[in-house]
Amino acid sequence: MAQENAKRSKKSIDSQILSADFLQRILRESVNEIYVFEDETWRFVFVNEVARMNLGFSEGELAQMTPLDIKPELTEEMFREILAPLYNGTKKKVVFETVLLRKNKSKYPVEVHLQMIQSGKKKFFVALILDITERRNAEKALRKNEQRFLAALYSIGDAVITADTEGRITHMNPVAEKLTGYEESEAKGKVLDEVFCIVNELTGLTAENPVNRVLREGKVIGLANHTVLISKGGQQIPIADSGAPIIDEEGKITGVVLVFRDQSVERKWQREISESEARFRGLFESSAAGIALHRIVYDAEGNPVDYEILDVNHQFEKILGIPKEKAVGQKATLLYGTAQPPYFEQYLSVAMSGSSLSFETYFEPMQKHFFITVFSPEREKFATTFIDITPLKNAIRQIEKSSRQFSKMFYEHSAVKMILEAETGRILDVNHAAEKFYGWKCEQMRSMKISDINTLSPEEIQLEIEKVRTGKQNYFEFRHRLADGSVRDVEVYSTALEMDGKEVLYSIIHDVTEKRRALESVLYEQYLLNSLMDTTPDLIYFKDNESRLIRVNKAVLNRFGFRHESEILGKTDFDLFSQEYALQTFNDERRILETGSPIIGLEEKVIWPDGHITWASTSKLPLKDAKGNIIGTFGISRDITEWKKIIEELSKAKEKAEESDRLKTSFLQNISHEVRTPMNAIMGFSELLLNENLLPGKRKEYINIICQSGTNLLNIIEDVLKISSIETGQEKVKLEECRLSELISVLELQFRRKAEQKNLDFITDYGPDEEILFLTDKTKLTQILANLLNNALKFTHKGFVRFGCRVENNFLRFFVEDSGIGISAEHIDRIFERFYQVESYLSRDFGGTGLGLSICRAYAEMLGGSVWAESTPGKGSVFHVMIPYQHQEVNLKEQNMEKNTAPPAGSALVLLVEDDEYNYVLVREMLSKTSLTLHRVSTGEEAVEICRKDRNVRLVLMDIKLPGMDGYEATRMIRKTRTDLPIVALTAYAMPEDEEKVRLAGCSDYLSKPLSREQLFSVLQKYLG
Repeated sequence: MAQENAKRSKKSIDSQILSADFLQRILRESVNEIYVFEDETWRFVFVNEVARMNLGFSEGELAQMTPLDIKPELTEEMFREILAPLYNGTKKKVVFETVLLRKNKSKYPVEVHLQMIQSGKKKFFVALILDITERRNAEKALRKNEQRFLAALYSIGDAVITADTEGRITHMNPVAEKLTGYEESEAKGKVLDEVFCIVNELTGLTAENPVNRVLREGKVIGLANHTVLISKGGQQIPIADSGAPIIDEEGKITGVVLVFRDQSVERKWQREISESEARFRGLFESSAAGIALHRIVYDAEGNPVDYEILDVNHQFEKILGIPKEKAVGQKATLLYGTAQPPYFEQYLSVAMSGSSLSFETYFEPMQKHFFITVFSPEREKFATTFIDITPLKNAIRQIEKSSRQFSKMFYEHSAVKMILEAETGRILDVNHAAEKFYGWKCEQMRSMKISDINTLSPEEIQLEIEKVRTGKQNYFEFRHRLADGSVRDVEVYSTALEMDGKEVLYSIIHDVTEKRRALESVLYEQYLLNSLMDTTPDLIYFKDNESRLIRVNKAVLNRFGFRHESEILGKTDFDLFSQEYALQTFNDERRILETGSPIIGLEEKVIWPDGHITWASTSKLPLKDAKGNIIGTFGISRDITEWKKIIEELSKAKEKAEESDRLKTSFLQNISHEVRTPMNAIMGFSELLLNENLLPGKRKEYINIICQSGTNLLNIIEDVLKISSIETGQEKVKLEECRLSELISVLELQFRRKAEQKNLDFITDYGPDEEILFLTDKTKLTQILANLLNNALKFTHKGFVRFGCRVENNFLRFFVEDSGIGISAEHIDRIFERFYQVESYLSRDFGGTGLGLSICRAYAEMLGGSVWAESTPGKGSVFHVMIPYQHQEVNLKEQNMEKNTAPPAGSALVLLVEDDEYNYVLVREMLSKTSLTLHRVSTGEEAVEICRKDRNVRLVLMDIKLPGMDGYEATRMIRKTRTDLPIVALTAYAMPEDEEKVRLAGCSDYLSKPLSREQLFSVLQKYLG
């Protein structure tokens, strides 16, 4: 019921604030501009007609605007600084001057009087705007010309008084005459204080003469707020005023002009708004107490004699038994039937000073005890909140009367004790220990609520009180404030009792701050330990003196597959590991328990029950109690199995690297031998060819030996270049169509003769798939198969070599089978490693670089396939090559195109760009039997010049490595003038990327050295026909 009445009263107050006739009349009919805007958005919610007409904006436009829209010089930050005193309560009103911007962009100066009011939970700002354009103009005119000054003086709407430097009045306009009660003729020559009598509205003391202050400071001043003018007839008129010096052309002060205006209407409006605000904020601050708002009443002489009740709440009616209708508007003496207003001196002191007061009293007319709190929402008004403590007084009196022993136990007990009113939370009594603990006197605490001490909100406190009242709980942990501002942790034991028919809480309080801090410290250390144990990947465990586990971290649970710590506690290593390892750890822990010496960084082999082995680095230390006695052990163990594997792998890698270095050394020695062998034949038989008496048959034999040795030497060089290209990632795959029958035919043609020379059967076996067409790098596949066939012929002395292919799923499987010497199991897994053969008996017995099979494996993997071998020593071997089968449709009309290697028949001018004399002679001799004309130059610059001048050049043979301008640059230069001229690169560079490089430079074709007649004639036929 109290809450419903409070809501009705609040709604009534809001209605008075927002829709009272007198407030609406003030806002609408004021001759000054009035603006009301919201706190949160600053948007205008009310602008009176005077303001709208002056600004030129419609009501709808202003509803979307804020003060910043009509105050161009103000930023948001500046405006917040202006509002700050109203927000923090240091000022009730802010006065400042500014300039407003009209809709037509014209400006006018104003003086702003700004206040903040509250309606419900919303706050609003009310601005009274005084147009000071005339005042500004008048002040400027006064400085320029006395005549203009006088004209403005008598026409200005504000009151104006001028005085000379001695403070004597020289002029006074009609407005000033009306306010002071003096006519100008009467006032002239008088000292300003005699006519312009001003006092401080709050203190009643005479205010400082403004003329003296202006003359002293030499600048425009605004006088203090709360200034009241005492007129000739004794009327008190609140005014707003300012003073300014009158300065002549030489800059000297010749007098003072004082401008002021009547603020009676504004003050009345402000007072009524403040009254509404005070009622709204103060009336229902505590619904559990009676509340009344009062105003001091003065007699005809202005003496305070009584106070009038302005408003009361429902609890006022309930406690005092006086209806609201009877109380509101009634003077205290009439309402309470007393000769003097009750407690008038206390209330008057609070109303005039603005201070607050609380006291306990016995009110004889009603024969009740009250606890009263008084505060002043504004000057001349005061609000009282009171509770009827008569039952409490009676209960305490009865307790004191019935039991002195209880009183002694309560007041003199060393424990802090407190009695609370259960319904309100009001502190009814405390003992001396409470006074000492909290720092307030007992009398002070009896005027307080538990919410003044307990840090919980009043709502939360009430919930805790209900737990005691219902018997659900009587032990609590709270934080209590002390008088010095500190906060302590307390334990509270509270029991609900009945005293004189009223329920109270009897509470005993213990200070547990230090205990709580110690506990928190222990808990924090425990938290740190738990965090460390739960996050570390290492195994952490604690054991008692029987080596039983008493605590482990999560890593231990995860390692052994347990979900909860309870599953592993009490177990020993004998339950978790092998008997051998558990015995070892048990003995280690026995030594620690006996000697106290830790084991640090022990690297141990851990044997698990299933037999698998891991490695761990373990440290174990003695576990001691608070007295330093060893009561067990604790350990940290890190799994280093992977680390051990890495170390082992690194060791193997080191050994492998050392072996690779040794193999490379052997390879270089073997390469030296393999190079010197054909070179020896080339040089030796070349020398024999110089014998003029050599028979033709012998000469031909020697020439064939030289050619074969040269081919062998070239093969060695190509193998080394290929393996280098593979290792540096320069080998690229070039897919092209390949017909299986052609591939086999070419290889059969190449190797059948060699087989026949060794009396071996050469068998081809490609089944029904002879005519299939597929995509692959034909060159690399041919090299793989040629290498395997070469090896088969090399290592087979009798029997056969079989070569064939099968389509298996989406792969082509080529195979080379022989009946040769075979390969032992210890070597077959390593024959595809680079340089391996150079270490084996194969190299010693059969020669070779040891690179062929490694090249085969690399090429097979580049083609997306693989290569492997099967062998039985003494019976032979089978090598398999598997590559992806990318099927292509076979064109039956396609004919084999053979290269034309016949000498060109026509005549043409061929330019040879070659700096090496021997290479020139070779080409010259190769072309000697043709009708071609060969012209030779030695530099790139010469080649560019001849091609530019001589259009008869039909083809260029371009060496790449030239002195000065190289062949790449020479080709690019020639292409600028001869775009269609065939240019064929001649180079000893043999890497795959070299061909790409010469084509990018602009070459039409590519010939690698050593140059053969067939290659040369094929190119000449291609470009010259």
